[in-house]
Amino acid sequence: MTYLLWIPGLCLLLLEPATWLLRSWRDPSHGGGGALVAALVVALAVRSVGSGPARPTAIDRRVALGLLVLTSSVRLAGARLGIAHLSALALVSDVAALGLLLALHRRPWAVGIGWWAALFALSLPVEQVLQRLVAYPMRLSSAAITEALLRPVLPELSRQGTLLVQPGATLSVDLPCSGAVGLTVLVTFAVAVACRRRVDLKVLAQGTASVLLGALVANVSRLVLLLIGPTEALLVEPWHGLVGLVGIGLGAVPALALAHSLSPRTSRPSASSPAPSSPAPSSPSTPFLGGAPAHAWLHAAMGLGFTGLAAVIVGVPAHPVDVSARIDAPGLPAFLGPHASEIEPLTEQESAYFGRFGGQIERRRYTSGHTVLMLRTTSPLRHLHRPAACLRGAGHELERLGVRHGAVPTTVWRTTDPQGNTWRIEVSFVSDRGEVAESASEVAWRWLWQPDTTWTLIERISPFALCEADPARCADLERTLHSALDMGPALASWRTP
Repeated sequence: MTYLLWIPGLCLLLLEPATWLLRSWRDPSHGGGGALVAALVVALAVRSVGSGPARPTAIDRRVALGLLVLTSSVRLAGARLGIAHLSALALVSDVAALGLLLALHRRPWAVGIGWWAALFALSLPVEQVLQRLVAYPMRLSSAAITEALLRPVLPELSRQGTLLVQPGATLSVDLPCSGAVGLTVLVTFAVAVACRRRVDLKVLAQGTASVLLGALVANVSRLVLLLIGPTEALLVEPWHGLVGLVGIGLGAVPALALAHSLSPRTSRPSASSPAPSSPAPSSPSTPFLGGAPAHAWLHAAMGLGFTGLAAVIVGVPAHPVDVSARIDAPGLPAFLGPHASEIEPLTEQESAYFGRFGGQIERRRYTSGHTVLMLRTTSPLRHLHRPAACLRGAGHELERLGVRHGAVPTTVWRTTDPQGNTWRIEVSFVSDRGEVAESASEVAWRWLWQPDTTWTLIERISPFALCEADPARCADLERTLHSALDMGPALASWRTP
């Protein structure tokens, strides 16, 4: 029963990352995909265990122990650095250890332990990470390939960065068209198939190529359909969603063809089966790590030591590394033309967050009916994200209206709060180097190449009918805001990349 001494330590280490993961599954801004992937992981394990008996070898147990020790180190780093994603990623190693102890790879209906754990990793908010880190180059490549494919058919088609322009229609290859969703779906499918197929290095290379090709096919085919079809009509739901499904279906063809050609995974032989009179694998006399019962005292000491280590890790004070440097810069103007303003105080949660992670934030409400939020940071991966991340969590329903390519590219949203009020959200990103960006993913990509740059988010919130009724008034207010914030260098130097 010495293995029971490991349980308190495991519970201590699992509590915080598991709670964080459960919250991410319930968070409307993350969608429900993570929970569905986790359910698939559980279903594979149940099917494998139900296929017939098997027991882990002593090597399996020792590897599982090594994985638990490894995750302790990862969680110590995550706790020390204040990075929740790092601590949650250690759950993947825990899942692999569980798979070894359940001997999933040795049962008649065998499941590959590494691929099974990798599938669980996809229950983390993977799509958000892809959107932040690779969405921008995916947008550029998709726009370039789409232009090359359609130029013979549409000779007047031109590309300006991520903007595809032709007479009568303009399509911005922005975040929803980046392909991050399709790539996540195809990777999840490929990893799920690999759980039950024989995969060697050659198959791994073929699978990687098929997924990347499929993601590109999915994105380009969707853009082609939007351009050659009735663009305005296809950008409205449910047609926009159906176009996306068609694209993903076409993109899944290479991975489906490869999966069909692979042989099913066969179980690995277990340790020699015990004689009928031998004790069952779950017998109390069988040590957790295998070996002679005489060493049970050593295993007990290791279990107690692991629990002590877990208590130390949980109690380590966090010192986040992605804290924004101090920024001393002018805030929002007290007046926009004739319109005075008053400062809106930060909420208790906002004050605690920015007090911990730095950054300069200010929010003012103007008599024109506009509310302006400005956030400056040298750590945009920590601070800058889409409005959907906060608004959906607050119960808002959002509709992304696209990107307005004016003096500064501005992403426009329409949102309806729980009381039924409709608002217009306009978001722009500007750096102290005179750069502008269309999205937080583009900011992240640019910042990775120039990490000493300060980025500013400018968010304007107004009743939706206000700018619809008097667009000239809103345009004048925006120009006044740009001038007051000394965005002249950005406005003068901006060009579509």
